[in-house]
Amino acid sequence: MNTGFLAYSSQKWTDHPSFRLATDVNREAMTILKTQGKNMGTISKGEQERLIFAMSLRGVEIFQAVVLMAERGMVAEMAILTRSLLETLFKAGAASTSSENTSRILIDDKIERRKQLKRISKLNQYLTDIDRKQFEAELKHLDDLLKGQPKNALSIESLAGNDHKDFYDLFYSYFSTAAHSSPRHLRQHIDILKDQNMIRFTFKPRFQDVPFFLAMAIRVHLKLLRVVTSFFVIQDFPLDLLDQRLKELKPTVSQPSL
Repeated sequence: MNTGFLAYSSQKWTDHPSFRLATDVNREAMTILKTQGKNMGTISKGEQERLIFAMSLRGVEIFQAVVLMAERGMVAEMAILTRSLLETLFKAGAASTSSENTSRILIDDKIERRKQLKRISKLNQYLTDIDRKQFEAELKHLDDLLKGQPKNALSIESLAGNDHKDFYDLFYSYFSTAAHSSPRHLRQHIDILKDQNMIRFTFKPRFQDVPFFLAMAIRVHLKLLRVVTSFFVIQDFPLDLLDQRLKELKPTVSQPSL
């Protein structure tokens, strides 16, 4: 326990079908990025195209991080990252439907930044004079920019919309328990020894749960790749085949209790 999760290796799991599928999904995602990236570098694109392509880059980055966590058996971190991947999916999906949604997402980003700056500006003990002046100037700029705009950003549920409502209802709150360190999720650190009428606290990987969480991340990532390929009209990628392989994937555990 001296080094915790860093002392473990999941070599025995990397031959599992979920890892092989994750590797193939990542390969296709990287090819999609390279294909569209050539166009992004040579053709003048608008805010909508730039935002969706940036979201696709972030999505691949998050998915690769999920795989890295899977190799260590860090299923809580896999859940947290998959929640972030869901938010990326919801925003990319909303942006892909209209330029108006794209503008709103960009405005919401500024709304959240203004809230952040207002909170920071109250903590004088942590700010230098230079920091304070920079924050005040940025805050003034945002106040001017956001005149007449909504006071609050859209909720994640609103961004999910009807297109991804099933993913929001099925997965988002489920994976949020890990992000919020809710007591229910902290059960992963407790073994109940009924025969001894006692509990034992644990701090070790849950490799047996990795296939389930990896399959969930693959499902979300494939959904995001469909949004990207549909918006940019990128064809000839075997997403249907990868979807079929996901359906045939049989995780070795039932849904863990988070």
